[in-house]
Amino acid sequence: MMDISITKIYNSELGLDGTITELIDWCYRYSDDYTDAALDEISAQAKQLGLPEDQVQIPVLVKLDRQRSQKDDGTLPYEQMKLDRLKGGSIGYSSTEEYGEVEIRQEDDKVLVTITGSDDNGFFTAASACSVEEFMTGDENFLESFIGSVLFYSKVYDEEVS
Repeated sequence: MMDISITKIYNSELGLDGTITELIDWCYRYSDDYTDAALDEISAQAKQLGLPEDQVQIPVLVKLDRQRSQKDDGTLPYEQMKLDRLKGGSIGYSSTEEYGEVEIRQEDDKVLVTITGSDDNGFFTAASACSVEEFMTGDENFLESFIGSVLFYSKVYDEEVS
């Protein structure tokens, strides 16, 4: 049986020279050094060599994360959160958005989303959760859709104390 950890991949046109595990690690750590075509090739090679799906997805997520950040459309870095889970083991993110303070964090097998803010009706908290699996398999619009539904269905307003 072939040991994929020592199988070298070389493609001078795409700037690839290393084992598949090295290339996956490098494309994550040095994403600006790899073109979209190179990331596609790393993913294709990983799939062809039979690596687990999470490893095959890393170059794809790097590419999608780069495309999202280049669009600069105000969406949250969903692909980066997925990469953090694959490479670091946990999902976590917080930021201030126009609709409130957003906190996303993993607790065991759930991803919790909490939003605190204010609107015309007063101060509110909105929260919900999904499974880590659902979070990790969502499409590129999953997080914004999920946050939209949390804001629509789960707002609880603070009561004013007289």
